[in-house]
Amino acid sequence: MKRLLILFLPLLLLSCNKPDPQPELLDPIYLEFKTQHDMAKRAIIDIQTVLDGKKIDLEKVKPQTGQIKYAQKRFWEAQKTLDLLIKQEKYWSVRIHERESFAKDEYLKAFKA
Repeated sequence: MKRLLILFLPLLLLSCNKPDPQPELLDPIYLEFKTQHDMAKRAIIDIQTVLDGKKIDLEKVKPQTGQIKYAQKRFWEAQKTLDLLIKQEKYWSVRIHERESFAKDEYLKAFKA
């Protein structure tokens, strides 16, 4: 028993104590922001394909049939949705950056204490 203690005691004393290089990955709020950002990116890709389809539909409509108003409305609504999603993606990007720096600062404070 003493031999084991003598063997492990230097290992415990000499073990390295380095801070985590990515402490933000331990923060659940940061991970939630990251999830929201990824969802916004996927939604942008999806709405972009829908917008392309609406644009093709708008080009196919005959001008004098009265269908052009509805096609334009659907295209503009898809465009508004895309603009909103782009703003959301930028928002989550900024929030992720802010939370990352906050998490690193708080982790270093706790690590030093």
